[in-house]
Amino acid sequence: MENSTKKPGLAWLNLWVHTRHTIRMLIERAPTANILWLALLHGLILGLYWVPTVALYYPYAGASFLYILCLLAGAITGIIQLYVVAWLYLFCGRWLGGQGTYQAVKCAVGWSFYPFIIAGICGILSALTMPHPILQGLFSLISITAFIWGLVILFKVVAEAHRFSAWRAVVAVVIAVLFILAFFFILSFLSALFS
Repeated sequence: MENSTKKPGLAWLNLWVHTRHTIRMLIERAPTANILWLALLHGLILGLYWVPTVALYYPYAGASFLYILCLLAGAITGIIQLYVVAWLYLFCGRWLGGQGTYQAVKCAVGWSFYPFIIAGICGILSALTMPHPILQGLFSLISITAFIWGLVILFKVVAEAHRFSAWRAVVAVVIAVLFILAFFFILSFLSALFS
């Protein structure tokens, strides 16, 4: 296992099984490798999922405009998410006794997008293969499995970045999510107040 995680190219496979060893290798040897691309791709896939919702609000907009708008917004969101979520996980993790640096946590966050990208792509493929129930079911199953395993990977990479247990990482992630929800609640309250 040690030898298998020494090659950064194998990180794409090893992250699924040897998560903590793989992310430690990446943090120590290539902390910035691929994380911007992963954040960008994650954002682009989010953007594709936004298209049907945005189409409801702009029913007369052309399909090309909607896709460009959502993909652009998604790409920007993915990059912002990388930096903001890394900062939140750093803050929450330190509060719980973690020792991670911002660079280490950002590396962990960037690579945690990877399984969710796979889940998102398979979700899109499931929708595109709707007339074929077997293919649709297969892609749906892969999407759900990748998403659930992605949560496990998220907790493990945050735990390794902070050098504490995965359970403590769960608490750090939950606190960070609560901060984000509180921020959007305050933002929507202020928006309603002034509109």
